[in-house]
Amino acid sequence: MQLHQISLHFGALSILDGIDWHIRAGDKVALVGRNGAGKSTLLRLIARQFPPDSGRIVQPDNQRVAWLPQEVPVHLHGSVAEVVTAGFGELALWRTEHHRLIRSGSDDPATQQQLATLQDRIDAVDGWRMEVRRGTLLERLELNGNDRVEHLSGGFKRRVLLAQALAGEPDLLLLDEPTNHLEPRSSSA
Repeated sequence: MQLHQISLHFGALSILDGIDWHIRAGDKVALVGRNGAGKSTLLRLIARQFPPDSGRIVQPDNQRVAWLPQEVPVHLHGSVAEVVTAGFGELALWRTEHHRLIRSGSDDPATQQQLATLQDRIDAVDGWRMEVRRGTLLERLELNGNDRVEHLSGGFKRRVLLAQALAGEPDLLLLDEPTNHLEPRSSSA
């Protein structure tokens, strides 16, 4: 990903002024600066949360970018497994629609064509292993897929959001203060 002459202003305040930056495959980058310096704003801009005032961002068309925001969204609800599954994006939607069409039992040619199209899409991204990939993420981040997200602490909500971000196997993972609110899993004696 390349940023060319990126500028961003909020009113008279200049947040970014003529920034050039190249992120190459395999790079691990940390942004360090004082509070209010624009670190989160730059990450949100890269995540395409809003456009720059001027300049351009160049990235491959098929590049997958995931962003873990600094704050946990207040509207986060559902089971841990459901929230993580949302990170699979279109694949999760394809799988849901495929299951719905299978359950309908329709022999209609249009339905069969739709099933074939969905199967091809799912096959192309090895999407039949979605549950295995989700299970691996839950295990590695020590999360219980049956827990309700709205009942978790802030630290565990962040873990769920990290699992969601990783689910889509991003090419670029943006973590905004990733250790905020994290806490170790308490072990039972």
